[in-house]
Amino acid sequence: MPTPFFLRGIPFATDPTLRARLYEFSGFALLNDGKPEQALKQHLQALQDSASLSEFYKAAILADAGQAYRYLGKPDSAISYYQKAILNSNEIESSEQTAFFSIRK
Repeated sequence: MPTPFFLRGIPFATDPTLRARLYEFSGFALLNDGKPEQALKQHLQALQDSASLSEFYKAAILADAGQAYRYLGKPDSAISYYQKAILNSNEIESSEQTAFFSIRK
């Protein structure tokens, strides 16, 4: 399977926001390719680089990590990340995002 397009751009991304988003998008691509373990690594890396991201995007990445854990058959970890995403979206008063995360479980 070829390397996801987004992974190829990460070494060239000097902007931390762009780099975090590239990790996030590469995680989507890997999960779509049936590679949840690799996807999870990308989402966790996005969280490490997320200091420059808005709380809205951080909550989305937390939910993405939860989804990867769910695909890995680790429901306790998935629930933990979904709960973190919900708490984060509650803190920024994003009712749309909170509702989406609540349904997504």
